[in-house]
Amino acid sequence: MGEKKWGALFRLKKVLRKFTVLLRLHLARRLPSHRLRSSAFGDRTVRPRPVPPPQPLPPPPPPPPPPPSYGIIEYDVDDSRPPMTQSYEIVEDDVDERAQKFIDDFRSRLWLERQISRQLRYYYRSSSSETEYEDGSPPSPRSSIR
Repeated sequence: MGEKKWGALFRLKKVLRKFTVLLRLHLARRLPSHRLRSSAFGDRTVRPRPVPPPQPLPPPPPPPPPPPSYGIIEYDVDDSRPPMTQSYEIVEDDVDERAQKFIDDFRSRLWLERQISRQLRYYYRSSSSETEYEDGSPPSPRSSIR
């Protein structure tokens, strides 16, 4: 009878071990999903971390002491500004002369563009009117430019 008792106890321990293993597996599966659900935005309120107060700015450094005057009258001169530049030779540009050069250059470029436009119009008119060419090739644009 003692052997039966020990055998039944052994089997009971074995069943309990299997049961605890299965229970742990079941809980292990549910636990991550529970954590995911609890970390959803709507499930819990999140308290913001307290922000430390800003540190005050250090005081500005004191101004340097004035140099000794030694009884001489001194005027307040700001040495932090750069000295004014002096122009020794004043070159006067003639505005009218520069404007005239600009206008002449503009007119010459405009004349050149008009000439090119006229030649291209002439070339396209003459090439569209000719359907068959003598040598089999269209006339070159250079032949019309003179």
